[in-house]
Amino acid sequence: MFVQLKQLQIDGLVHVTALPGDYFHFHERDRTLVGERTKLRFSIGDELRVRLVRVDSSERKIDFEHVAKTATHHHPRRRAAKAPARHK
Repeated sequence: MFVQLKQLQIDGLVHVTALPGDYFHFHERDRTLVGERTKLRFSIGDELRVRLVRVDSSERKIDFEHVAKTATHHHPRRRAAKAPARHK
């Protein structure tokens, strides 16, 4: 998953294999990664604490590893499904 360091406007990658102790599935409908066993969920807008792992200046790539999830935010495109209207 890609992350952005807010204050620096720098983007980098947290590889799915660097996520904590689980196998993660991508759910395209709501664009989330969900842990198979732990049900830990990563969504667009979540705030994470990451650690710098690697910088490749020639390829302009930065790799991070996940340290902690600090906040969860709901993405504006994700809305709870409404129940169908009931007619009498």
